[in-house]
Amino acid sequence: ADAFEFYITGSMKMQSETQEDDNIALAFFDRAIERDPNLAEARVGRGAVYSNRFFWMFGGKEALDAAMENYKIALELDPQSTNARRGLIAQLWQMGLSEECLKQGAAIRKDELNDVGALSVKADAYWVGGLADKAVPLYEKILQLDRANQSALYFLILSLNQSLQTQKAIDAGETYFERFGEDPVVHMYV
Repeated sequence: ADAFEFYITGSMKMQSETQEDDNIALAFFDRAIERDPNLAEARVGRGAVYSNRFFWMFGGKEALDAAMENYKIALELDPQSTNARRGLIAQLWQMGLSEECLKQGAAIRKDELNDVGALSVKADAYWVGGLADKAVPLYEKILQLDRANQSALYFLILSLNQSLQTQKAIDAGETYFERFGEDPVVHMYV
């Protein structure tokens, strides 16, 4: 229970997106791992901290390596962790390894495809792997299961745009604006 509480506290601290709060979050994830070395989600949290450092360019190759290592350890601890797989896919995408993204998406089992997290991982893998047309029906299914999923609607618009489904992209954009308000990036894609 203590390990999980440290993990939750670290996750909440990461929401602020400052380097100082990332350091605090990392310390909480480390404490969680000390308490329970098998808590895969704490490894996912560590991976996310290092991924942020790499993405915002204050971590370099060391941050990239640490993110990859933590996501892989998390998947070894829990092969069904959609958060670990999604983090790994995002990291692979940042590295330009679209084929590896598709392999990670292929690891999602058919029996998991009524789970929003698993659907998101598979859809994200298709999207970052350059197969937007295959991502579209998955994002649509996510939105059937979770109408308020802003991220799925956002990536549906991008996928529709990339797969040249213009009218559907416009319609999805209008839905986005109604549900979540204006967004300049969404406007650009619509």
